[in-house]
Amino acid sequence: MQSYLLEELHRNGVTLLINALADEAPISQQKVAASSVANNIISVVRSAQFDGVSIEFSDFQAVAQGTASAWLQ
Repeated sequence: MQSYLLEELHRNGVTLLINALADEAPISQQKVAASSVANNIISVVRSAQFDGVSIEFSDFQAVAQGTASAWLQ
């Protein structure tokens, strides 16, 4: 992100977040570790100079099956 744009947002009281895991993709069903996902998100936040991340874990199938918490650990 252009630093002048981020500075302008901050001057106007705007916090810039990236939204992660908000789609319908069942991330916990894929063969990827939660720590890898977290590290990738952190990398994007830092490189793009976002102020933070909003994580929306929407894997309803994993929640219903009781496997979501195991994936997050």
